Amino acid sequence: MSQRTFELGGQIVSFLDVQGQQEKFSGLTSPKTDEDRTAVSEVLRKTAGFVSDLRETFRMQFKGFEEGMLSGLSSSHTLNLRQPRVFTFADTLVAAVRIQKHNGDIPLMVDVYSILATAAMLMLIALESEHALRGGIDAGFATDIGSDEVYGTAVSRA
Repeated sequence: MSQRTFELGGQIVSFLDVQGQQEKFSGLTSPKTDEDRTAVSEVLRKTAGFVSDLRETFRMQFKGFEEGMLSGLSSSHTLNLRQPRVFTFADTLVAAVRIQKHNGDIPLMVDVYSILATAAMLMLIALESEHALRGGIDAGFATDIGSDEVYGTAVSRA
């Protein structure tokens, strides 16, 4: 194994998971008739399709939030705003931002607020689509293990 250096720091992490997906998949079998294909297609639209759409909404919420915030901040603050790192796997959505002051308190508050606002918005969108999300938000220690992925107590507790 190669010797790598990791940096531990404070991070706020949002961890969201779509509920009920396994139950919807459990009754599926390979379709043999047109009627079966139609039924399977509908289940996939409501599961895989929903997760795919939710992932896109997740990413776009941060982008839209950031663009809206940029218009209300001075140029000295906008230079230091960072979009949260977002990663997904299966029906789980994770966003993380480092907790550190940079150029005053405003950019840090915007970073933290974007995590909170996006989690709340996704929960409302999911409920409107008749899906439930479970999740949590935690501030704690973590380290970067990929370009957008974090690992540590902040993730496990969230």
